[in-house]
Amino acid sequence: MASGLRVVDALANVEALRGPGPLLVLQTYSLEILASVADRLPKSTVVTVLHHVGLSDEVIVELSADELVSFGDVDHLTSLWIDGLRTAGEAMDDLVAFMRRLRAECPWDQEQTHASLTRHLLEEAYETLDALEAFVRVEDGHGSAEATHVEEELGDLLFQIVFHAELGDEEEISISPPSPRRARQADCRHRTSS
Repeated sequence: MASGLRVVDALANVEALRGPGPLLVLQTYSLEILASVADRLPKSTVVTVLHHVGLSDEVIVELSADELVSFGDVDHLTSLWIDGLRTAGEAMDDLVAFMRRLRAECPWDQEQTHASLTRHLLEEAYETLDALEAFVRVEDGHGSAEATHVEEELGDLLFQIVFHAELGDEEEISISPPSPRRARQADCRHRTSS
């Protein structure tokens, strides 16, 4: 048994599956349930389908989450293994740690201020908007290059935001965690707009 293994009932809820892993997902006995699990994972997540393990017709195959419904032999002896899930929180922690390392080790990063970085933030915001506009103009299913460009630009924009947040943290201005008042405002805003 792997360290930290979590056993998950595919029917227990419909919330996104979260890390860390590994996860053993049980009760995955129909295409509908595989589709439900796939909807709860990032599309590129590698999932190992365990079908009839230990029997003469054993099948063990790796698929991306968005390919799960292509496994047509699913039945009551089918389970899923997900080695690990990188959560948004873990990814943000890594990005913040990287930014802190740059601020500590790189002379250029050490010299930057909110004022010196403002044009970079604005530039990345416009580049992200341009990438998104190009992406939405592409016909369905034919925009993989545009999707990759959007991912890159969103990453660049996020990096600028984290840079400003790190500068703010050094000045005792924090964006994390949000205050209870700010969280209530966002919650109310989103409930009233739907």
